Amino acid sequence: MQLPERKDQGFTLVELLIVVAIIGILAAIAIPQFSKYRANAYNSAAQSDLRNLVTSLESEFASNGTYPESSGNATNTVSDYEVSEGVRAYFQTVNSGDGYEICTSHKNGNKAYYLNSTISRMQESNDITHCVDSDPDPTNFNQ
Repeated sequence: MQLPERKDQGFTLVELLIVVAIIGILAAIAIPQFSKYRANAYNSAAQSDLRNLVTSLESEFASNGTYPESSGNATNTVSDYEVSEGVRAYFQTVNSGDGYEICTSHKNGNKAYYLNSTISRMQESNDITHCVDSDPDPTNFNQ
């Protein structure tokens, strides 16, 4: 009686190890890039909220001739705008209500953004502590 011919099917241990190594290399490249993209997205949310707060403040100024009184947290003072989840915003009126300073950052981002009514462009800093529960110091931001 003749035994049927055996056909080996499957992968060898070496082939499986090669596949695992390739997946590991791809993951080592992709994970840091993913983290960078997430930080950029959080920073973009803070930038967007800063621009939207400026629009809201200018609308308030056009309607009332003065900016709203500052109480520190921008969401408490600008009634028609609420910042995105995770974004911290600091707002302060200056020059007896004729100007303002705003600073925003995201709790998971890595930059802070600053703008006041006398400069026309946003400034950024790599230190997000410039915007947290204190008066933003414009000297700490990139010109």
